Amino acid sequence: MKDIFIVLGNQLFDPLYLKNYKVCKIFMAEDLGLCTYEKHHKLKILHFLSSMRSYNDLLKSKGFETDYYDCKNNFSDKYEDKLRKSIKESKPKRVFSFEVEDKPFEKKLNKIVKEIGLERLLTLGKSVTRTTARQKDKILGNAIEALIGAIFLDGGFKKSRELVLQVWKK
Repeated sequence: MKDIFIVLGNQLFDPLYLKNYKVCKIFMAEDLGLCTYEKHHKLKILHFLSSMRSYNDLLKSKGFETDYYDCKNNFSDKYEDKLRKSIKESKPKRVFSFEVEDKPFEKKLNKIVKEIGLERLLTLGKSVTRTTARQKDKILGNAIEALIGAIFLDGGFKKSRELVLQVWKK
């Protein structure tokens, strides 16, 4: 039973940043939805997917265990379904990821995170205990942003819009 560390395709950082998570399984997935929700040149998509595969190879060569879903197998499956499958098979106690970019409405996001109880579901690193309340709020804002983004990827714009409007009315 290993913890899982999610690495997105735009987070191919130096493996040194993952050294504290070597006991984790690294989850990465090529995703049709992410490759097609916005129109990109075919070569850009090819470069992006090639970079992910090379990064996966690099992680393996450095001794990391990876759970990598490429486009050869179940490419049309949703990213979230691939992640759910990995979580179901690994049965981790914790799931980690790098920070996601913040947005101007950070304070509203933080309020929502606290209202829906997302804060208690987050596993935060040791360094967070040494951060200020403002930095913790940024992390919470990033978590709700990621949740809304996941709903957008899974259910589309209409579903994510409904959620945002419903929660912001409160």
